[in-house]
Amino acid sequence: MLKSDECLREYTDRKPLITFKRCHTIKDKLVRSRFKETGVTNWLTSNKPTGNYKCGDCSFCAQINQGKYLVFGGIHHTVRQFINCRTKYVVYIVTCSCGHFYIGKTNRPMFERFREHVNSVRTGKGCPKLINHVREQHGSDTQCLRFAGLELIPAPKYGGDGHRELLRKEAAWIIRATAIGPLGLNDRNEMNAFI
Repeated sequence: MLKSDECLREYTDRKPLITFKRCHTIKDKLVRSRFKETGVTNWLTSNKPTGNYKCGDCSFCAQINQGKYLVFGGIHHTVRQFINCRTKYVVYIVTCSCGHFYIGKTNRPMFERFREHVNSVRTGKGCPKLINHVREQHGSDTQCLRFAGLELIPAPKYGGDGHRELLRKEAAWIIRATAIGPLGLNDRNEMNAFI
């Protein structure tokens, strides 16, 4: 016997999903419900926009590539998650105004990693190809750099290894974008995450 709020679902190969609910009429028969599976926005489905956005609370918001679409190294990429300066577990890209780019990953808020990249130009400690490029080509002016998130990796649940998944995604993006190449500023690719 069905409770009044339960729905029965009938799955067939040829027909779309049809839902039924218990009707409170005299005959108490099954009738078609108004349940819609796609296009419904409620508290269960996220209605956040997708793409890169400014958090509005940090000094690096001016250097964020805001929007849903990114173009770098001949790749047209659509960001499918909501990412801003405060997002953690992100594979990101640092693009230069001259077309060079660097791909990295962070499990901390993105603005902290961006701060490290900007400070590395001043201190000389960090990614050597990125530092040398900004120093030699742009006179150590870090305003030529723009930051954006490529992909958000969900935080690990139940003690999973999120850092290993970040390394895998970063390695895949470095290979896909040929970031160790003429326009890429990565100097190596860590493949030990796949072992």
